[in-house]
Amino acid sequence: ATKLDKFLGYVRDKPFIIILDEIDIHSPKERNNILYGLSRTGKVGIMCISRSEDDYHKLDERVRSRLSARALEFEQYSSAQVLSILQERAARALKVGSYNENVLNLITALSQGDVRIAIEALKSAAEYAEPMGDWIGLEHVHKGVRNIKQSHADMALSELTQHHKIIYNVIREKPEIVSGNLWADYVDV
Repeated sequence: ATKLDKFLGYVRDKPFIIILDEIDIHSPKERNNILYGLSRTGKVGIMCISRSEDDYHKLDERVRSRLSARALEFEQYSSAQVLSILQERAARALKVGSYNENVLNLITALSQGDVRIAIEALKSAAEYAEPMGDWIGLEHVHKGVRNIKQSHADMALSELTQHHKIIYNVIREKPEIVSGNLWADYVDV
């Protein structure tokens, strides 16, 4: 039996709410299967967290018809909120005196309101600084942010189809390419 079947067997007819964070990381087929399976359960409330409302519209009609969907949009964090979160995380996770406010301010600015990137960048900067004496400098922040953004880009690229990757690589090699030539280069590859 699948994990979902085991879970549904455990809860049976009990009412419950399940929150699926980052539902968008699953392929459309997996999303449909997960949500359809959960929606067959009588007393379940389902909350899906996604970066885009488009993910709901991409679901199969049979799945959407079973859900009573209501979209809630959360605003991006302000710089002050990101900085506050970073200050709390740094105070809990880092050695006293290993960073200063300039480090946190730079991470806040470079993360552009994305708390996940900010927290990952703080961690990455601390890891870069550790072998050099534990002081987190601005150069460690820049390396950390570059590392995180490259990691996120690599993950996004890994989700592309082979055809999309070909197009991406052609455009990367020839940024000024026009669509007619892009098609020709794509076909050549």
